[in-house]
Amino acid sequence: MPNRLTVFFLAFLTLHAPDVLRAQDVTDKWEMRGAWIATVINLDWPSNASLSVASQQAELTTIFNGLEDRGINAVFFQVRSEADAMYASSLEPWSRYLTGLQGRAPNPVWDPLETAVELAHARGMELHAWVNPFRAVRQTNAYPIDPGHISETNPEWILEVGTQKLLDPGNPDARAFVIDVVRDILVRYDVDGIHFDDYFYPYTPVIGAQDDATHAAYNPGGLPKGDWRRENINIFMRDVYTAVVETNPEALFGVSPFGIWRNGVPSGITGLDAYNVVFADPLAWFEDGSIDYLVPQLYWQFGGGQDFGTLVDWWPAQAQAAANPRPIYVGHAVYKMDTSDSFNCCYAADELSRQIRRARATTGVAGSVHFRAADLLTSTNQGFSDTLATDLYAVPAFRGPLGHRDAFPPGAPDNLSALSAAGTVLLSWDPSFFGTPARRFAVYRVIGEEPVDVRAVTNNPEHLVALTYEPQFSEPVPVGGEPGAPNTAYYIVTALTFNNVEGPESNVVSIATSTATEAVVPDSRLVVDVYPNPARRHVQIVVGGRHYADVPRIRIYDVAGRLVTSLSGTETTWDLSAQSGGRVAPGLYLITVQFGTQRQTRTVLVTP
Repeated sequence: MPNRLTVFFLAFLTLHAPDVLRAQDVTDKWEMRGAWIATVINLDWPSNASLSVASQQAELTTIFNGLEDRGINAVFFQVRSEADAMYASSLEPWSRYLTGLQGRAPNPVWDPLETAVELAHARGMELHAWVNPFRAVRQTNAYPIDPGHISETNPEWILEVGTQKLLDPGNPDARAFVIDVVRDILVRYDVDGIHFDDYFYPYTPVIGAQDDATHAAYNPGGLPKGDWRRENINIFMRDVYTAVVETNPEALFGVSPFGIWRNGVPSGITGLDAYNVVFADPLAWFEDGSIDYLVPQLYWQFGGGQDFGTLVDWWPAQAQAAANPRPIYVGHAVYKMDTSDSFNCCYAADELSRQIRRARATTGVAGSVHFRAADLLTSTNQGFSDTLATDLYAVPAFRGPLGHRDAFPPGAPDNLSALSAAGTVLLSWDPSFFGTPARRFAVYRVIGEEPVDVRAVTNNPEHLVALTYEPQFSEPVPVGGEPGAPNTAYYIVTALTFNNVEGPESNVVSIATSTATEAVVPDSRLVVDVYPNPARRHVQIVVGGRHYADVPRIRIYDVAGRLVTSLSGTETTWDLSAQSGGRVAPGLYLITVQFGTQRQTRTVLVTP
């Protein structure tokens, strides 16, 4: 006999399915806009392994602020570049790119992956842990290797090819170890997914006889070596996908392979290929259904033997024709826009803009991912960052739902309420008891008059104000229009599942808009970061941006607008105590920072 929830779900779908799925037809609102943060050889972060912990944290915060400003909605953060860890791991040593010596813990100890998740989620961004699966040592005899490193503890799993070492993909124990690393990340961190790059077997030098013994020992089907190597990767991919779904059913798994599958395929395309060099066959992964998405690295321009236009058509066509269709996100080479990069420079100034527009017009392409963060944040990328912020990514968006994952919607958020205090609008609501659990929430705002057409509001991405992983949101009170114009701001919230299936709308709440004129935008914005959030023991408040002669003044209010305590400084810890003494009660609090002429407000949830 069906239980009460089952009956509700069936009735809900019967009555409301067209409304629930309606928003998914609005393609402008559904787009992957990703960026890779590379930590290997300190490409993006940290800029130097000898920096203090505070400086590394400040750099990471600046990167996330910059990506947010450019409209990025998903970050692929490299946490494992050579069988090491940018996080606290019991399986692998700390990365030398973090502290300068492999195995040396940061002092004071902190966890970059944990912080990256907090920074991303505080901005409504997804955070995918980027893992290099098989590279173990980038350059032999070039730096000290920690005694606990896998190349030292299990040398029988290691192949040495040229001046590098890799975990042998043909060895089942080596593959199982990598999967253990993936499971460990998924169990201990609130990541939105696991992401692999394109390094399976090495690019250069191409592997030769180094795996002859493994081929003889682990080849029951008698496959030729090339086919056997590809099958090793295919088995590994299937096992990883199974591990991801079993360990965290709400996490995604994707790969960014080299952009040419095989030399000469499609016709006119020439160059190094994934199939015969690194022995990766992404088309097999489509057939197996062993990935959730693919990000082929189409790091070439329009025209020539690696024509972007030809490749951006070919990849999604293969993905959609496979037994298990998957979305394609296009990998773009932002580093080729950078005029300060004398080796890779330069694309024409409009090249990437043309690529993004072409990708958007191609069936089966669901967004873009940019390599890499530093090149998005530089002032020498020929204005590409400005183009993202003011044009291509000016209107918010979030990754579209994956057709092969759970498509059951969440319920509408309950009890949406709005409070205006200390010049800030504070929204709060309750996640629905019904439907698929909410992973995030979308907040919409429109200034106008009643009645409010909720469908028109949520159908228009220009009304999308923010995404939040918490059932709360705050912003400065919106400024109204001209005298006599509508002066009421209306808010609506929807829930999103891990698969970004959007549910029905909440109730509508309203507040009076401000009559103040908007201030002139300063030369450099005030940036305030609050973490962890929710907080149980303390809150770290980091203030950055324009420098003034004074110091930031920090005031903390409860939701009723009553002052709780006052602090100051650019890096301040609130120990959750009130000015009158004693720990504050659990609940929502507003943190208001005044720095010179600028002011920002953040909310924090204090838990028991």
